[in-house]
Amino acid sequence: MSFDGFLASAETDVINAVLTVLRTDPGVTQTLGEPARVFDSETEGGYFPYVCLERHKVTSADTLDRARHEHVFQFESRSKFDGFLEAKNILSALRAAIENADWSLVGPAEQRVVMALVTYADVMRTRRGTSLRGVFRVKVLVEDAHG
Repeated sequence: MSFDGFLASAETDVINAVLTVLRTDPGVTQTLGEPARVFDSETEGGYFPYVCLERHKVTSADTLDRARHEHVFQFESRSKFDGFLEAKNILSALRAAIENADWSLVGPAEQRVVMALVTYADVMRTRRGTSLRGVFRVKVLVEDAHG
């Protein structure tokens, strides 16, 4: 496998790990339904509330002894019915899921999560005013598990 293939696979593993954490967390399923409406692309259904992965950026954070990559995820939440309280509850559930996750159980394969940190969370009204948009950013630092 080429280096590019390895890197692409490693990035996909981290995305899957983060999505698994969010989709399987009891607090998230309580706020977003069972199964949790956490999508990695736009949903065509009008199912509210939901969360969608909006952005994923990867940068190298190598050290002298380990290959490391910093992943920054931005999720968008949409809610419609219970105002700011519902929107804030969604972000709180996402935050708790990330902060309390046992990353060793979900992967990523061949990598070790060194840090998972929520860096930003905010809620705002959409332009039309018919729903609320939450923005939720997570930084995940992973390193090669084998050094």
